[in-house]
Amino acid sequence: MRPANQQTLPRVLVVGADGQLGRALHAQASPSLSFSFVGRNTLDVTQSGSITRLVDAYRPDLIINAAAMTDLDKAEARQEEAIAVNARAVQTLAQAAKNTGAAFLHFSTDQIFDGGLGREYTETDHAAPLNIYGATKMLGEELAQLCCPRTAILRTSELHAPWGRNSIRTALTRAADGKSIPAASDRVFCPTSAQILAEACMSIAPQLIAADAYADHWGVTHFASLGHCSEAELLSHAIILAGYPQSLIDARPLIDWPMKAARPACTPLECCRMTRVFGIQPRTWQSHVAETLSTSIRVGETEAA
Repeated sequence: MRPANQQTLPRVLVVGADGQLGRALHAQASPSLSFSFVGRNTLDVTQSGSITRLVDAYRPDLIINAAAMTDLDKAEARQEEAIAVNARAVQTLAQAAKNTGAAFLHFSTDQIFDGGLGREYTETDHAAPLNIYGATKMLGEELAQLCCPRTAILRTSELHAPWGRNSIRTALTRAADGKSIPAASDRVFCPTSAQILAEACMSIAPQLIAADAYADHWGVTHFASLGHCSEAELLSHAIILAGYPQSLIDARPLIDWPMKAARPACTPLECCRMTRVFGIQPRTWQSHVAETLSTSIRVGETEAA
């Protein structure tokens, strides 16, 4: 039961609370909203009945879906599970939001693009995913918007945080052990801090709750760091800031790192709409890395992505 002083606050239900972004949302939770954070131990998002019952019981004003299968190679090997989590669960959550009059905030990825455009991608550019993860996230975008008119989707890129499964944590773990760090020299993106993304979500949440179905807020908006870099440049910058030598970086082209899932080579995102619609200015990718490193990196934990 909520404290009495929270009874009149808008209610926000966060699904996927134990993941990388979910933890960041919990840490950034606004005191002007009443939150309920639900993790995988409480809710199996592949069970549509469980989602419907939860939403009916809580009656939120906003549902934030931070649940996803984000491991590209795992999604390639377990395609049905990827579809269930990244698409069907999104459809159920969006439908539940519509049925209860809630707004729906969902997250997507630059992996829906094939990386061959040669410039920054805008929200209206053609999607052509190269891997199952990207394909299921693209399907999730489409289903959410079909089910709930008041759906906002933040499409982001290469999330990192002091927790969870991400390239910076992996690099620092290897650096601490004196091991070389494999990194693609020709994979370019806009690495984004989960903490800064969560901060932005807290800023736009009241706007989404208040907006009607005809507002500009709905649909896809890009949210990523300002500027772009290669994976090798990102990890070099991170380990140097952490006090390790750049010589640990083993930079090679993508073709030298065979993986189950294909990776698009160049997917920088243009984020002008985020500023125009929500009033949020992007920050440099270097400041996003600094944000992650400002909190002690946990290198020995096994956590959800």
